[in-house]
Amino acid sequence: MILNSFKGMSYLLVQKEEVKGGPPKQTQAKPPAGPGATSDKNVVKKNLNLAIEIVSRVFSVDSPKSVQKLGLFELQPLLNDYKSLYQLYVEVLIQIDQEIKSIILSDEPIRAGEDIYFSLGNLSFNYKLKSDLGNFDKILLANALIDVVIHAQYESLESDHVQLLTVCCGDAREFVHSHQAESWLKVF
Repeated sequence: MILNSFKGMSYLLVQKEEVKGGPPKQTQAKPPAGPGATSDKNVVKKNLNLAIEIVSRVFSVDSPKSVQKLGLFELQPLLNDYKSLYQLYVEVLIQIDQEIKSIILSDEPIRAGEDIYFSLGNLSFNYKLKSDLGNFDKILLANALIDVVIHAQYESLESDHVQLLTVCCGDAREFVHSHQAESWLKVF
């Protein structure tokens, strides 16, 4: 997957959440400047934007359930590098089967050998489930949930929304002592 291959260059993309949540994190090393560096950056940026667009078209609430399930597991470790996918991820997550949602939102590690079966047309594959709540930026996840609720014009939260919000808030002791308390106040 191109998104995984160029994870270290995701800083080239403008992220909607960076505007909402403050300045971008500078965790990725930028490539050295030199002859052709600008054109290389432009090619990578164009390819990353194209990959994000493809993911956005293929992974949605209207996609087949097997694509949604696979996408939820495969995109999870990429969300913090490609923050623009958070809202799409949340849209699919809140409407997916409770069994899959429970696996993704569980803080218990996946048991060794636990596989899920996906049927993709005439082809079938077994994929190992991998989920880690540490992959999520809980503030961005909560903000994406808020965006989904507002966009859909819900008058109140549904149980799926509350389930996700509860995971985002986590342990109350962690919340109180968080260095991101101001960002959490904006969420609420």
